[in-house]
Amino acid sequence: MHAVKYLYKGHDKISFSVTDSDELKTIDEILQFQSGRWVSPCEAAWQIFGFDLFETHLAVMPLQVHLPNMQTIRLRPTDNLANIVADEKTRTPLTEFFRKSTTKGCPRLLYGEFTEHFRRDTSTRTWEECRNKVIVIGMLVFVAPAEGERFFLRLLLLHIRGPTSFEALKTVKEYTCATFQDAALRYGLLEEEDAAELCMAEACAVQMPAALRRLF
Repeated sequence: MHAVKYLYKGHDKISFSVTDSDELKTIDEILQFQSGRWVSPCEAAWQIFGFDLFETHLAVMPLQVHLPNMQTIRLRPTDNLANIVADEKTRTPLTEFFRKSTTKGCPRLLYGEFTEHFRRDTSTRTWEECRNKVIVIGMLVFVAPAEGERFFLRLLLLHIRGPTSFEALKTVKEYTCATFQDAALRYGLLEEEDAAELCMAEACAVQMPAALRRLF
């Protein structure tokens, strides 16, 4: 999604021509556009002075969601794989989000809120404090439930504030769960598969009051 500021359109206009219907004529759309294009005085002045005619800002930033050590890495055929893996440039937005959350004074934010306070430095692959007023909305990439642990990881990132690592996401009340699914269950973010059966069993185990039994 892009926010584009365009001020030079002016009033709506059309370009048309009248020709004989029996006359076969090749239509040159490029020539028609060039001959029919109209430039407003405002746009002409800005063109003469060399000012920018429009600005484009990235309003939505997709945020990568990946399991530990399963991030996507780009490399050239001539690059050394060991050096690429050890290089700081392999840092992803998610791992740097964890790293930034450990720093002193960093607010406890959700992963999707991070882009509203910090900007992604593409040269160092790190998060830097945002000093301008341009608000970028963070959007976690879609993950289908069929992907298993990656889906539950995304669910935790949508609800847990200020996690410092993958292990921190799996830690609930000082207990480290084996999987992200177990952590989501302990946080109450999803129900167990046999939740309906447990509910019915609990209802059957509860004794009815004596006054209610007399009605049956």
